[in-house]
Amino acid sequence: MHQIIMKDLQFKSHIGVFDFEKEQGQKFAVDLILDLGYIEAAEQDDLEKTVNYAAIFQLLENYFEKSKVDLLEFACGEIIQEILKFDSRILNVDLTLKKPQAPIAGDFAYMAVRQQRKRYNLVYLSIGSNLNDPVKQLDDAVNFLQQIPGISHFRCSSYIATKPWGKTDQPDFFNAATEFIYQGTPFELLRACQNIENKMGRNRIEKWGPRLIDIDIIFFGDLEINHPELVIPHPYFRERDFVMDPIMELKRQAK
Repeated sequence: MHQIIMKDLQFKSHIGVFDFEKEQGQKFAVDLILDLGYIEAAEQDDLEKTVNYAAIFQLLENYFEKSKVDLLEFACGEIIQEILKFDSRILNVDLTLKKPQAPIAGDFAYMAVRQQRKRYNLVYLSIGSNLNDPVKQLDDAVNFLQQIPGISHFRCSSYIATKPWGKTDQPDFFNAATEFIYQGTPFELLRACQNIENKMGRNRIEKWGPRLIDIDIIFFGDLEINHPELVIPHPYFRERDFVMDPIMELKRQAK
């Protein structure tokens, strides 16, 4: 997991319940931890390949200049929403909002509210099989997928019989798509899918060859990833009707 950590960021704002807080304003401080998935800047020295923390600072500064809400809790929630909207590569936000001049009699460093929020991504997988009993393999894969921690609102398309793609001298496939909300990183999901394939007995011998089960991540929210282990969106999704037809079925049902 790649993290961007920003500590003791200082801002002036007019957040507070009392009239004098709204009128005079006061200083606030922010601690921020952004959890990111795969960031290409770890391999390419390019600012465009990561989340620009200067831009995050500016986002916070703009918020505090304009905000006149009453509660730290509400402000914290609004800031997190803006950060998650800012860049889809930000998967989790851990924000502490400190109020050093809180109107309380006593000796203290600050009063603070801390909130943590994970991005919930809408994910589409493609599953397929053409060995042994393909329908049973799909049934088993669907059952295993629903047991992955962090998955909710799981749906599966109809099963469709399809001709092989890429290598045509093999049995026909049965294919389907699954849709769910996922609270986790793309690489955590990749590992979980690979574990299911291994548990079900898949052997990776021949590219595009026969397989007991195949589970591919097609879409993961709005993320775009180009990594040796994982490319999202899946590089061949536009060329494969057996991938997109079940996904479009799920999308139509959701309307």
